[in-house]
Amino acid sequence: MQLKVKLIYKLAPPLDVEAPPACTFGQLKDFAAKNFKVPASNLTLLFRGRPKPDKAVLFAEGVKNGARIKRAIASVSSAVDALEAEVKRLPPDPGQEAARAAARLNEALTQKLLALDAVQVDPMHRAARRAEINRINRLCEQLEARKP
Repeated sequence: MQLKVKLIYKLAPPLDVEAPPACTFGQLKDFAAKNFKVPASNLTLLFRGRPKPDKAVLFAEGVKNGARIKRAIASVSSAVDALEAEVKRLPPDPGQEAARAAARLNEALTQKLLALDAVQVDPMHRAARRAEINRINRLCEQLEARKP
């Protein structure tokens, strides 16, 4: 099984790499140095925001397929949780204040839907993204049903 890793260096286009789980960050750094045409000594590989030593093994450090995707879906999901609570707290009467709040919530939910659309997913994580999209659509429909 190969790990799919994305290497990013400044303004260069991202480089998608398949590496074995037993690969070290040093080996990955050497590969990146050749492709980005930069000396390996000038590169520092970061994972989860922290520099990793060259001898650290990818699998041992927790690198796995879709890690970034899972975090992206989870962050949108937590934001939708907060918006869902606000939708439930909306008063049932369609007053002007409630209408403004509903419009604001609908806009925020639409932004979260667009954020999910921007997430590139592999087949393993497609169901999680689809479930969040369906949940957002249900909330938008609830807001639309409140309109007079």
